[in-house]
Amino acid sequence: MRNLITRTITGIVFIALVVSTFFLPYYDFAIIFLFFTIVAVIEFLNIAKKSGAKPQYFSTIAIAVLLFTATLLINLSVKLAFSLYALAILAVLATFIIELYRKEENPLANIAASLLPQCWIVAPFALCGLWMFHLESANIVLAIFIIIWLYDTLAYCMGSLFGQHRLFERISPKKSWEGFILSLILTSTISAFFVKISYFDNAIFTNSLSWIGFAIVIIIFSTFGDLVESLFKRSVNVKDSGSIFPGHGGILDRLDSFFFALPAAFCFWMLLGMMVNG
Repeated sequence: MRNLITRTITGIVFIALVVSTFFLPYYDFAIIFLFFTIVAVIEFLNIAKKSGAKPQYFSTIAIAVLLFTATLLINLSVKLAFSLYALAILAVLATFIIELYRKEENPLANIAASLLPQCWIVAPFALCGLWMFHLESANIVLAIFIIIWLYDTLAYCMGSLFGQHRLFERISPKKSWEGFILSLILTSTISAFFVKISYFDNAIFTNSLSWIGFAIVIIIFSTFGDLVESLFKRSVNVKDSGSIFPGHGGILDRLDSFFFALPAAFCFWMLLGMMVNG
């Protein structure tokens, strides 16, 4: 019971923190999500270290900060943003050069572990800020979070009630096909009603069918995102990526679905936008 209460309180606080960033000033969003980025990268590096790799913490975090900050600054100063991108490129090259002098046994794994977080973690976080502020579509990004949370909740409930066939037993024994399919149907159906909510008005998702398609893309890729993180953790026999959220684990545990869902959703949004605008 105590663990359930802890999980519930932590979950509410996390959701409130994320949702609040959509209504706070630009710099507040930047600070909160930069913090998420740094913590998530450190969590990944710790997991990679348990696998036997020896990633470069300082250069990896430096690249992450430079890439995230540069992307958010495009709105304010293109020149400054591109200067930071240039520094990030130099930091990537430095990662290879530093490995020459470390004399570690597996340089390939070390460099791979140092650079993978930039693609898996930093890029989606940076894209989130770009989508919200540069493309002025914060309402669409918030919808992604809501759809993921709704899907996760319904998948857990439907899986607990009707789950019989394992979705991916080798990686995540608790997930079931019944939970996935029923939650996909329910979540995509509920998502159709976004078109009725004025806050989510936009020039691309103008009908229920477009919102349903959007939700289906998010659900499919969020499921893969969750499974990928489970794959990493299972490979090193780790239950949680961290302990920053009592009862829920780390940033990676809370946002693993987001890292796959947001880029896929962005591609869907862009493609639909091109079709709508001719």
